[in-house]
Amino acid sequence: MKKELLFKIINGLKGNERSLEDNSIEIDGVKYGITNFKEDGWDDEGKYQYNTEKGQLCSYDDKWNIIEVFDFFLEQNVSRSGSYFSDYYYDYDDINPYTLEKVIVPEQIIPAHYKDKIVYISK
Repeated sequence: MKKELLFKIINGLKGNERSLEDNSIEIDGVKYGITNFKEDGWDDEGKYQYNTEKGQLCSYDDKWNIIEVFDFFLEQNVSRSGSYFSDYYYDYDDINPYTLEKVIVPEQIIPAHYKDKIVYISK
């Protein structure tokens, strides 16, 4: 996937003002969305609560079956205010793309092994 298409997808997802989990966009007849969705859980800091959502970019067919899973991951910070007893109001930060890079950890006490390193992608 080209970097230009990646950022076109991100800009489209960002414009929807929705959770990454429920978000999708169609570009040139291809539907893009998120798979392997995870969230950190809400941190309660009084009036506001904060959460980080992460997922892997993929493409879908017309019946929402996954066609291709890409090596790009998306991360978005979310804050909300309100209450369990009333409505929550959500604010979505920019979507940050990243990829995972394997790095070798040299032998010290344990044998050498690989570890995933997050590499953020800039425009």
